[in-house]
Amino acid sequence: MRVTVTGLGVALFVCAFGCGDDSGGGAASTTGEASTSEPTSSSTSAGVSTEPAPTTSTTTPASSSGLLDESSDDDGGLGEGAMCDLYTQDCQEGFKCSPSLNPVGDPSGTCVAVQGTAAPGDPCTHDGVTAGTDSCDARGLCFGELSFVDGWEGTCRAFCTGSQDAATCENPDEQCAGGLFPNCLPRCDPRLQDCEGPSEGCYFRGAVDSFVCLTSMNAAAAGEPCETGTSCNPGTQCREAAVVAGCSGGSCCTEYCDTEEAGACAGAVGGDTCIAIGAFEPEFQTVGVCGIPQ
Repeated sequence: MRVTVTGLGVALFVCAFGCGDDSGGGAASTTGEASTSEPTSSSTSAGVSTEPAPTTSTTTPASSSGLLDESSDDDGGLGEGAMCDLYTQDCQEGFKCSPSLNPVGDPSGTCVAVQGTAAPGDPCTHDGVTAGTDSCDARGLCFGELSFVDGWEGTCRAFCTGSQDAATCENPDEQCAGGLFPNCLPRCDPRLQDCEGPSEGCYFRGAVDSFVCLTSMNAAAAGEPCETGTSCNPGTQCREAAVVAGCSGGSCCTEYCDTEEAGACAGAVGGDTCIAIGAFEPEFQTVGVCGIPQ
């Protein structure tokens, strides 16, 4: 069962799969999210900052379900259930730091047993956010359509290295998504939609994170209402209603375009003007969406 998430703590957890950095109408959902309005210079997640420092305490253990066990006297030792740092991956050998939920629903890193051998880039399965375990090896996490009940299928993505303020990826063709799920996601071009993972699309995560491959919900075509970035079909972006012609919701999907291409939005559903979205990277500075100038 796929669910729409409610509650601030759980919403933060869900958005960490890739929410954008803007407040333009996007709401938390069950998959990785992308920007829904014009970017700012600081990456956020579905209108909330992706800057909260990851928990690094090694003194509060958790149960094998991934939930904190406040009754235990064990100091954790960064073994199973211990709270950990998602960037430094400081769990003991045989475990990895995986995003999970604590008893009040707040996201955190918890040491879980490494149960798989799938390498970054390989297909994978995840056992759900409560368990926190998946079929990826110690180097990564299974990215896919998030479910709180059934788990999900996806692609193993490598953990970012470094720290929250200076995160890096070993693969130069990947971008650290940051936030509560600091994993390296493939860079992509929204005009080409060149992502290779199953059910993935190229989505805008904000001016800093730019365009990365995220699992698409394929729920809305151009001109249709959307709740989140990845609820739009690949090749479109979720934008506030004022920008999209004929939008009947709070926000709607509209087509990507190139501001230097003559007639780029001729016949487009969202509008006939290509509006730059403000990506920082030089190769993407002409990327825009078809819409109504504001």
